[in-house]
This record gives sequence, structure tokens and C-alpha cells, in this order.
Amino acid sequence: LWARVASDLVISIDMAVAAEFYGGLTDDGMTKRNAAFAAQFPHVHGIVGNSHHLPTERAMCNLLDGRPIDLLFIDGDHTREGVQADYEMYGKYVRPGGVIAFHDVICDPSRSAPLEIDVRSFFDTLPGPRFVFHAGSYWGGIGAVIAA
Repeated sequence: LWARVASDLVISIDMAVAAEFYGGLTDDGMTKRNAAFAAQFPHVHGIVGNSHHLPTERAMCNLLDGRPIDLLFIDGDHTREGVQADYEMYGKYVRPGGVIAFHDVICDPSRSAPLEIDVRSFFDTLPGPRFVFHAGSYWGGIGAVIAA
């Protein structure tokens, strides 16, 4: 979706641990996927790495080349600590008035607690107006805030 609607730069950060737990891609699979996206959408750049590691942040900064982020979509480590770490590490790059969005802010606690999914508890601490979009289901949803 972002590759089609964004006209300038799209950066994706993914790590292979998702393959082990959620049927995602391996490092090799991600590298191939990123190359396929880049062939079709030259403005899309994929970084394979852990979003909590400084080399990953540096790789993103190199691609940004001083430009601010318009939309930051956080959909990685779904623990409260992981979401907070991504917000603190990458939120500072979002331009004032830009959007910081979070995946899975709506989760049935009986299903999310065993998986340590706790995006909402961090999302609810953020200052300013918060917006939540969902289809009325017990899982998923996107929460968004406007960066100061």
C-alpha cells in the first residue's frame, strides 16, 4: 500500500524472527522481496535488521539523508517495551504534524496476553489526540497520533 501511495521515499525495516513465529520471511526471503519492490518501486528501500539496534537506525538515517519522516508505521515488537523502544528510537525523525501509527491497538486480552501483545497500553500514554481505526473486530486496528 505505502509503495503505491507514497511518491517520494518508503523505508521498511523487518527482521527474520517473524518467520519463526508468524510465518514470515527469512533474511534471504526479505532480501528477495525488497529487491522485487525496488524493481517495481524505486523509491522503496527495505532494511533487514532489528529495529532496536543502532546499525538499523543508522541505515535508515542514511536513506533519509536529513529528510524528516511524514508517516511512521510501527508494527514490529508488540510488547509494551518493544513498541515504546521503536517509538523513542524513530519517533524523533517524524516531522511536526506527521503521523505516527501503531498496528494492533485493538486486541482481546484473552488472546493477546499469552503472546505479550500490549501495544495499546503504550499507545494510551501518548500525549495529544489519539485516533483509532478498526473494523469492529476483536483484533487489529491502527492507532495514530500527530507528531508534535
